[in-house]
Amino acid sequence: MAALASTSTPTRPNIIAITVDSSCAQMVQSIYAPMFNALQQHSNLTFSTNTDSAMASLNSLSPRAILLMDPFLIRPKPAYRALAGALASYVHAGGRVVLCGVFSSMVSSPDFNAWLLRRWGLHWELGAYHRVDNCLGEAELRWAPALLERFSMKAVSLKGVRREARLYVPAEGARTQSFVFPAQEVQNKEQAAVAWEMVGSGWLGYVGDVNCEEGSIKAVVAMCGVRDEKCYGCEKEGSVRCARCTKALYCGKECQKTDWKRHKAICREAAPKA
Repeated sequence: MAALASTSTPTRPNIIAITVDSSCAQMVQSIYAPMFNALQQHSNLTFSTNTDSAMASLNSLSPRAILLMDPFLIRPKPAYRALAGALASYVHAGGRVVLCGVFSSMVSSPDFNAWLLRRWGLHWELGAYHRVDNCLGEAELRWAPALLERFSMKAVSLKGVRREARLYVPAEGARTQSFVFPAQEVQNKEQAAVAWEMVGSGWLGYVGDVNCEEGSIKAVVAMCGVRDEKCYGCEKEGSVRCARCTKALYCGKECQKTDWKRHKAICREAAPKA
């Protein structure tokens, strides 16, 4: 078992959830209440329902991550362009933005594809829309301990995502799941229902889930980095990290010992390369 290295006790991080179209705010907060509840266990969550409040929160809260819950920021309005530019600058400087909520179900393909290329320099495109079993891909975030290895998700997937940025992809032998249409084996295994790509010094995440599945909630929490301060064994406040990989955090030796059976399989691969 690897040794432990001490770390300082962090403060509770700030997360901003942005719904640009205020008419969607109540619906979003209702549908995604389980996700917001999970985030609030580990962070201070602020809701912004227009561009002015979003910009003010971004400038004053030093957020750990920002959730863009709807796609209307793509529209060609001056206030929207200003906020989108501020979010891109925030990510390039080391921040995290996650496209989630009703974003995937309400965005149009041509607008999304052009916006991703123009604003983020990414060649992502909207892909298949169906429910299938998804499993963890090769994105770096796969080491987050709370992520489900496999779960069923109805999602709008992405094409054009690098292999190393695909967090959830169709599982081997996955077939479409529907009460209306016959099941068919998924042909394109390279599309990603959840993606996590480095942009500048920060990260852009995409969660295509349209139903707020448990696995997607865990993915959003991991993308926000709020569980980074919690013990991987019991979720109490962590104070020491695994000395080998420097990623796993624990409250003490007992929790590290309990978690070692799970963690040892990924510890060496997750360790920083010399």
